[in-house]
Amino acid sequence: MEAYRSALDLNTAADEGRGAAIAAYFLGCAQDAAGNPREALVTLRGAHDQLLARKDLRMAARVRVAIGTAHDHLGETDEAVRALREGAAALRDEEATHYEAQALVALADIQERAQGDPQEVRTHLERALAIYEAGGSPRAGELRERLTGGDDVTG
Repeated sequence: MEAYRSALDLNTAADEGRGAAIAAYFLGCAQDAAGNPREALVTLRGAHDQLLARKDLRMAARVRVAIGTAHDHLGETDEAVRALREGAAALRDEEATHYEAQALVALADIQERAQGDPQEVRTHLERALAIYEAGGSPRAGELRERLTGGDDVTG
């Protein structure tokens, strides 16, 4: 986290707003991973605002997904689902399909845990699978098995 704070400070000092926002994004992700999701949300919201102000919609969408993940870690399921849906849709619009697939899997995981609509969970996983298959990702096999291996999402 110290490296991200340093990058944030250096970019801020150099008046590199986009670089500072990206450093804040990575700092927020690290804060969340270290078990500080509340602190992460503050950092991530600032990064999101800065990226939107610069019309960097792709990175803003990635931050939105990270915000959803932090909400999930706090047990705030509705907020997590909303942020992940928004992030996944924006990533799709930006044709950032790799990141979209990650967001869709996270969304499916949360909805599955919350016993959400199984068809919606399946739809998210099928879209993610199509993306991973198109890109030749090794994650395709994992998702294919999840969808066909007798998992709850198979209905």
